[in-house]
Amino acid sequence: MEIYGKCIQPAVSDDTRWNSYFNCCKSLNATKNALRSLATKFEPPTSTTRRRPTDPLIIPHEIYNIIMNGSFWKSLTKFEQLLIPYCAILNILQTDKACLFEVLHEFAYLYQFWQKYPNSNIANGILIRLEKRWELWEQPLLILS
Repeated sequence: MEIYGKCIQPAVSDDTRWNSYFNCCKSLNATKNALRSLATKFEPPTSTTRRRPTDPLIIPHEIYNIIMNGSFWKSLTKFEQLLIPYCAILNILQTDKACLFEVLHEFAYLYQFWQKYPNSNIANGILIRLEKRWELWEQPLLILS
Protein backbone atom coordinates (compact mmCIF):
# COMPACT_ATOMS: atom_id res chain seq x y z
CA MET A 1 0.00 0.00 0.00
CA GLU A 2 2.86 2.34 0.92
CA ILE A 3 4.67 1.95 -2.39
CA TYR A 4 1.88 1.46 -4.93
CA GLY A 5 -1.06 3.19 -3.26
CA LYS A 6 -3.13 0.00 -3.45
CA CYS A 7 -3.13 -3.45 -1.94
CA ILE A 8 -1.41 -6.12 -4.02
CA GLN A 9 -2.01 -9.78 -3.37
CA PRO A 10 -0.63 -12.75 -5.33
CA ALA A 11 -3.22 -15.15 -6.71
CA VAL A 12 -3.42 -18.59 -5.11
CA SER A 13 -3.56 -21.60 -7.41
CA ASP A 14 -6.16 -24.33 -7.48
CA ASP A 15 -4.52 -27.76 -7.32
CA THR A 16 -6.31 -29.16 -10.36
CA ARG A 17 -6.19 -26.40 -12.96
CA TRP A 18 -3.31 -25.49 -15.29
CA ASN A 19 -4.91 -22.07 -15.80
CA SER A 20 -4.79 -21.52 -12.04
CA TYR A 21 -1.08 -22.31 -11.95
CA PHE A 22 -0.52 -19.97 -14.88
CA ASN A 23 -2.45 -17.16 -13.18
CA CYS A 24 -0.57 -17.76 -9.94
CA CYS A 25 2.81 -17.52 -11.73
CA LYS A 26 1.68 -14.45 -13.64
CA SER A 27 0.45 -12.84 -10.42
CA LEU A 28 3.71 -13.59 -8.60
CA ASN A 29 5.72 -12.14 -11.48
CA ALA A 30 3.49 -9.04 -11.47
CA THR A 31 4.07 -8.56 -7.74
CA LYS A 32 7.81 -9.29 -7.88
CA ASN A 33 8.92 -5.71 -7.21
CA ALA A 34 6.41 -5.27 -4.37
CA LEU A 35 7.52 -8.56 -2.81
CA ARG A 36 11.17 -7.62 -3.09
CA SER A 37 10.48 -4.22 -1.58
CA LEU A 38 8.66 -5.81 1.36
CA ALA A 39 11.41 -8.40 1.75
CA THR A 40 14.00 -5.65 1.93
CA LYS A 41 11.92 -3.67 4.40
CA PHE A 42 11.41 -6.68 6.69
CA GLU A 43 14.74 -8.37 6.02
CA PRO A 44 15.72 -10.99 8.58
CA PRO A 45 18.59 -10.07 10.87
CA THR A 46 22.14 -11.02 10.02
CA SER A 47 25.06 -11.33 12.38
CA THR A 48 25.77 -7.61 12.00
CA THR A 49 22.20 -6.33 12.57
CA ARG A 50 20.48 -6.15 15.95
CA ARG A 51 16.86 -7.15 15.41
CA ARG A 52 15.16 -9.54 17.73
CA PRO A 53 14.62 -12.95 16.07
CA THR A 54 11.09 -13.10 17.52
CA ASP A 55 10.09 -9.76 15.98
CA PRO A 56 6.87 -10.42 14.00
CA LEU A 57 7.82 -7.78 11.44
CA ILE A 58 10.66 -9.76 9.91
CA ILE A 59 10.37 -12.57 7.40
CA PRO A 60 12.12 -15.92 7.72
CA HIS A 61 15.50 -16.31 5.98
CA GLU A 62 14.13 -19.03 3.69
CA ILE A 63 11.38 -16.81 2.29
CA TYR A 64 13.69 -13.81 2.03
CA ASN A 65 16.26 -15.85 0.09
CA ILE A 66 13.63 -17.09 -2.38
CA ILE A 67 12.20 -13.62 -3.00
CA MET A 68 15.65 -12.10 -3.52
CA ASN A 69 16.96 -15.00 -5.66
CA GLY A 70 17.13 -14.04 -9.35
CA SER A 71 17.14 -17.65 -10.53
CA PHE A 72 13.81 -18.25 -8.76
CA TRP A 73 12.21 -15.47 -10.81
CA LYS A 74 13.79 -16.76 -14.03
CA SER A 75 12.49 -20.27 -13.33
CA LEU A 76 9.05 -18.90 -12.49
CA THR A 77 8.97 -17.00 -15.78
CA LYS A 78 10.05 -20.13 -17.70
CA PHE A 79 7.35 -22.17 -15.96
CA GLU A 80 4.76 -19.51 -16.81
CA GLN A 81 5.82 -19.71 -20.47
CA LEU A 82 5.54 -23.51 -20.44
CA LEU A 83 1.99 -23.27 -19.16
CA ILE A 84 0.79 -21.07 -22.03
CA PRO A 85 0.19 -23.94 -24.50
CA TYR A 86 -1.59 -26.00 -21.84
CA CYS A 87 -3.85 -23.07 -20.97
CA ALA A 88 -4.59 -22.40 -24.63
CA ILE A 89 -5.54 -26.05 -25.13
CA LEU A 90 -7.72 -26.11 -22.04
CA ASN A 91 -9.48 -22.92 -23.10
CA ILE A 92 -10.47 -24.68 -26.33
CA LEU A 93 -11.38 -28.05 -24.84
CA GLN A 94 -13.35 -26.74 -21.86
CA THR A 95 -15.96 -24.98 -23.94
CA ASP A 96 -19.48 -26.29 -24.44
CA LYS A 97 -18.84 -26.68 -28.17
CA ALA A 98 -15.58 -28.66 -27.99
CA CYS A 99 -15.50 -31.59 -30.41
CA LEU A 100 -13.67 -34.90 -30.18
CA PHE A 101 -11.42 -34.11 -33.14
CA GLU A 102 -10.11 -31.09 -31.21
CA VAL A 103 -8.71 -33.45 -28.58
CA LEU A 104 -6.59 -35.10 -31.28
CA HIS A 105 -5.52 -31.75 -32.75
CA GLU A 106 -4.55 -30.32 -29.39
CA PHE A 107 -2.70 -33.48 -28.43
CA ALA A 108 -0.73 -33.25 -31.69
CA TYR A 109 -0.04 -29.56 -31.04
CA LEU A 110 1.28 -30.36 -27.58
CA TYR A 111 3.43 -33.19 -28.95
CA GLN A 112 4.91 -30.86 -31.59
CA PHE A 113 5.53 -28.18 -28.97
CA TRP A 114 7.65 -30.57 -26.92
CA GLN A 115 9.46 -31.93 -30.00
CA LYS A 116 10.68 -28.40 -30.70
CA TYR A 117 11.49 -27.55 -27.09
CA PRO A 118 15.19 -26.61 -26.72
CA ASN A 119 15.87 -28.54 -23.49
CA SER A 120 15.90 -32.12 -24.76
CA ASN A 121 16.10 -33.65 -21.25
CA ILE A 122 12.79 -32.12 -20.21
CA ALA A 123 11.24 -32.58 -23.65
CA ASN A 124 12.09 -36.28 -23.90
CA GLY A 125 10.56 -36.97 -20.51
CA ILE A 126 7.34 -35.18 -21.44
CA LEU A 127 7.21 -36.88 -24.85
CA ILE A 128 7.51 -40.31 -23.24
CA ARG A 129 4.60 -39.47 -20.93
CA LEU A 130 2.52 -38.20 -23.85
CA GLU A 131 3.21 -41.39 -25.80
CA LYS A 132 2.16 -43.53 -22.83
CA ARG A 133 -1.03 -41.49 -22.52
CA TRP A 134 -1.71 -41.89 -26.25
CA GLU A 135 -1.41 -45.69 -25.91
CA LEU A 136 -4.15 -45.69 -23.25
CA TRP A 137 -6.70 -43.91 -25.44
CA GLU A 138 -9.09 -45.35 -27.99
CA GLN A 139 -6.94 -44.21 -30.90
CA PRO A 140 -9.16 -45.36 -33.77
CA LEU A 141 -12.09 -43.38 -32.40
CA LEU A 142 -9.97 -40.22 -32.03
CA ILE A 143 -8.45 -40.59 -35.50
CA LEU A 144 -11.86 -41.28 -37.03
CA SER A 145 -13.24 -38.14 -35.44
